[in-house]
Amino acid sequence: MMLEQFPAEPRHVGMVSPGPGPGLGPGDLVDDWVAAASCSSPSLGPAGAVAYVSDRDGSPRLWVRDSAGAGRVLDTGAGQVRSVAWSPDGAWMACVVAPGGGEHTEVRVVRPDGSGLRRLAGGWHPAASLHSSTGSEAGAASAAGLGRWTPDGGALAICESVRSGLTHALLVDPATGRREHLAVGQALAICDIDGDAVAGYRLLLRDGPRGARRLILVDCGTGRVQPLLAGVGMVGLGRFGPPGAAAAGTILYLLSDAGRERAALVAVTLGEDGRLLATEVVAARDDADLERFALLPAGIPGGLAGLMPTGVAPGTGGGAPAAVLAWNVDGRTVLDLVDLGSGDRLELPPLPRDVAGSLLVRDGGRGLLLALVGSTVPGELWTYDFVSPDVVSPDVVSPDVVSPDVVSPDVVSPDVVSPSPGYRCLVSDAPTAFPAPALASVADLDLTADLDGKPGTDGKLGSGAGTEALPRVPPRPRIRLVRPVLHRLRAHDGLMLSGWLYRPPGEPGPCPTLLFFHGGPEAQERPTFAPLFQALVTRGIAVFAPNVRGSAGYGRSFAGADDHARRFDGIADVASCVRYLVDAGLADGGRVGVAGRSYGGYLTLAALVTYPELFSVGVDICGMVDFATFFSHTEPWIAGPAVTKYGDPVHDAALLRDLSPLHRMDRLAAPLLVVHGGNDTNVPVFEAEQTVAAATARGVDCRYLLFEGEGHEIMNLANRTVFIRETVEWVSGHLLASAPAQSRADGSSVPRQLHASSASGPQLSDPQLSDRGQTVTPMGMETPRPPRVSAP
Repeated sequence: MMLEQFPAEPRHVGMVSPGPGPGLGPGDLVDDWVAAASCSSPSLGPAGAVAYVSDRDGSPRLWVRDSAGAGRVLDTGAGQVRSVAWSPDGAWMACVVAPGGGEHTEVRVVRPDGSGLRRLAGGWHPAASLHSSTGSEAGAASAAGLGRWTPDGGALAICESVRSGLTHALLVDPATGRREHLAVGQALAICDIDGDAVAGYRLLLRDGPRGARRLILVDCGTGRVQPLLAGVGMVGLGRFGPPGAAAAGTILYLLSDAGRERAALVAVTLGEDGRLLATEVVAARDDADLERFALLPAGIPGGLAGLMPTGVAPGTGGGAPAAVLAWNVDGRTVLDLVDLGSGDRLELPPLPRDVAGSLLVRDGGRGLLLALVGSTVPGELWTYDFVSPDVVSPDVVSPDVVSPDVVSPDVVSPDVVSPSPGYRCLVSDAPTAFPAPALASVADLDLTADLDGKPGTDGKLGSGAGTEALPRVPPRPRIRLVRPVLHRLRAHDGLMLSGWLYRPPGEPGPCPTLLFFHGGPEAQERPTFAPLFQALVTRGIAVFAPNVRGSAGYGRSFAGADDHARRFDGIADVASCVRYLVDAGLADGGRVGVAGRSYGGYLTLAALVTYPELFSVGVDICGMVDFATFFSHTEPWIAGPAVTKYGDPVHDAALLRDLSPLHRMDRLAAPLLVVHGGNDTNVPVFEAEQTVAAATARGVDCRYLLFEGEGHEIMNLANRTVFIRETVEWVSGHLLASAPAQSRADGSSVPRQLHASSASGPQLSDPQLSDRGQTVTPMGMETPRPPRVSAP
């Protein structure tokens, strides 16, 4: 049956004002923490100033902190700011802005005093202007991203993805908007640029689709293109050797997993003629991926030189440079200092938060600027001054005790610790309003213990010696933020998986549990601040956030283990997670839900129609329901690079149909909440409409929450509050019911694999798919109102 009209109107949510959520109970997470502001994407400016992105006033905007600590916001026009880069000469700030939160991002520049605001690339090109440098059609949309400023700050290298599906590298004058075409490729990214306008520029580029990326060197003067590593990899970053070093201009430092299982730091030496002379692995770990690095041109800082394994002398600018390495160790960030000449490494003091999102060198190599986030703290900016790491902080709290149900007893979840020597918080927008949540360890299950950890004599908390000055537990539940514990489990085929368990304090038995899957699928679930998880925990619902096959952070083979037909095994991983939680006595098998965002939304829908007996509720957040319509409607620069991950929409049409939940919606049983952004063109709204239409035709209880003014992510803090409140009410309404709706899951009830069904669920009529042999084309969309900035 083909549905010609949408069966039910969605609930549209526009820009809302923050306020107390409906039905806010004494045990709920307060709105200050539900919509906790954060800051990210720092960029260093002159005289100690820092530019960064913060959503403290409701939406991500460009902020500047001067050397005295005063902060101010800069007007960058309509749209959400996503990243910023200050020019080396301090004259300009370039930022990526998403009008309406969508994928048609723009690169805009503004001077530090707020003047000179203009658009350089991206967005909707005016009908009267044809950008011949990229072949963009008048009236067509594109997406622009930041590359790198030239060393003198006179020009900005930008990437612009256009309707053809290709990405163009451009050099743009910020003052005039003049554009020079440099290179073109698929999913192109500019890693670094050196040289000048007279001698010519050299570009270090990453090129290629998902899972098959290569690093190449382009000499714009001669037109020479030089591949830098044999083969392709999942990831790739790189920098030219730092100015002033002995081999400046002849050594490049690359982060790549090409030809390797784990991403490592590789040094590539070039001859004077530009030819490749040598390749050497400088730093690698068997148990972790390198995720970013920052070069120290002057070498090892003087305060640390004597602590290196070979006691290297402090760098003076003429010897071998050094680098700070950020390793992804089971989701947490660990920093190393490496001498790039000898390869000697020294582990730096533990970070005060779990994950580093940015790593910048400041003060000429005397310190670092870091964007950090933790499981109980939103994004903050921190500095680190290089000091002797053998000074141990006396205030470090003991790590969490891992419960015996964790498969690997050596995996621990560190407690929040006092900052190690050298760390200082620079900017934090973390909430401080009443009631400030008390930090709670997931292993802190004994509510009859005193606050000092001793059993209470009267069965109440806080009755022991030494607790007279501490407040007693109130008669109603306290607001608690929990830190997750990492669990390991075996999938149906023996592959080791892992996941972070957020567990309500004081709940020793099986809990109602929601599985939540990240996007990507090449993303990774890490111990970062997730207000939705914390809000569910306050309702007594545990959250398990797994890293199933296809996730990043566990090596190249693991990240590619769900490609193409192997995606069936990725779907089966969902059932393996349920089986583990139930068998370990952590989850109530009759009260399990599943949710996810983006690819995680797809995985949610796939799990609901493959294992309907396992789940009592589902939440699909901007997920795909049909690969054919996704490829047809998404942006062409998103569709092309995704073929290597999912399959070709023409040649692999049968496989993609079997993998698409839309054609098995006759098996959907669990109540379903569908959430989407009105301006999402990554996973277009058509996917949500098809999901709701099919669920409604099936007779399933289905609700649809559509956020106007949002794209692929819900970024406005007030909208985020509504989203979390609605999701918590939906999930808790079904998982906290007195009579469990589902039977307990056991191994025999978990199918090993998805099998294709000939039954097709109801779907919307899509005229673009009348010819199944068509090529991928973008969906026709209404041109939005242009932002208030001048076009180049």
